Amino acid sequence: MFKPGHITLELALAAPSSLLMLTLFDSNTWWKSLLFALAAAAANTVLSVFTGQSSLPNIFLALGRGVTSALLAFLLGLTPFFRTTFGTLVGFAFLLTAGGLVLNYFAKE
Repeated sequence: MFKPGHITLELALAAPSSLLMLTLFDSNTWWKSLLFALAAAAANTVLSVFTGQSSLPNIFLALGRGVTSALLAFLLGLTPFFRTTFGTLVGFAFLLTAGGLVLNYFAKE
């Protein structure tokens, strides 16, 4: 079930992670990183609605959130618009997974 504040929580998780990993370490501009964070938050929200959040353990939800965002960053990095490296993708996935565990812990009903 979609909750209205879910995309806001996803964006609150993805935006600082994106600014830290993709702007600071890969030298992307801040607005590109925030646009990516918005796309990653939307993708994670759609996937969590389709998979049914309550049916999966927290670790799988958090891993899915991190891997989905890192895969999206990798695909965007294949274009000349965005720059990514393997190390920042791994760090980005780890940071979102850790943040996702905290988010799932506090956002459960």
